[in-house]
Amino acid sequence: AFCSGSLVAPDLVMTAGHCVKTSLDCADAKMVFGYAIKEQGKNPSRVDASEVYSCKGIVARDQDDHGADYAIIKLDRPVPNHEPLPVNRTGGVSEGARLFVIGHPVGLPVKIAGGATVRNVFNYADYFNANLDTYGGNSGSAVFNEETGVIEGILVRGGTDFEVKDPLFGAKCRVSVKVSDAGGRGEDVTSVSNVLKYIPLPGQESPAVEIPVNPGLPNILGNCKNPGDGASITELMAYLDCLTAQLNANP
Repeated sequence: AFCSGSLVAPDLVMTAGHCVKTSLDCADAKMVFGYAIKEQGKNPSRVDASEVYSCKGIVARDQDDHGADYAIIKLDRPVPNHEPLPVNRTGGVSEGARLFVIGHPVGLPVKIAGGATVRNVFNYADYFNANLDTYGGNSGSAVFNEETGVIEGILVRGGTDFEVKDPLFGAKCRVSVKVSDAGGRGEDVTSVSNVLKYIPLPGQESPAVEIPVNPGLPNILGNCKNPGDGASITELMAYLDCLTAQLNANP
């Protein structure tokens, strides 16, 4: 998993804007439900095909690396066996509020991390900062108010997750960065108030797609894999060559 998300309507997923930037990203993405450890000591090796959904299009999206960062994705069909999660529709979160987060850190089965609190609220920039325990892959995770059980925001960015240990003897390894509850930069959470107008109330229809996905796009792209952010020039050129070949073969 490259990101996390949450079901906020029968056919809508809320995630971070940097997780799905374009219709190409949407066409390439799959939303998987039910990826969790359901029996002690047994890691999941598969999920049922009925739990895998495609992206129909982007309803709304914004990405400010110093502010709000969100995307509302419309699925190719409603999700029948998972209930949409409740969101805070009555006001913003306060400093000191206790939080927990649910997501897929570094692609692991779903994890719940609690014991966090809101450090600072930046209403002018539509986000707040908290001492959440999250990693890469948690981007897009729903952040909940521990007292009310409703979603307060979307996990979007944070501090360094790992550091490399290079012992005098033995192999190098990556370990989690550890800081005190008051230490580190904390994790930034886009306030859910930014997306309330796109999340229908129970019984209401979902809003229309703003950026649709061309259903034939995956076939046109073939096996071309987007190398993503941080790719080398060689990787980017190989990707462009692959796209050019595919497009020329499908005029």
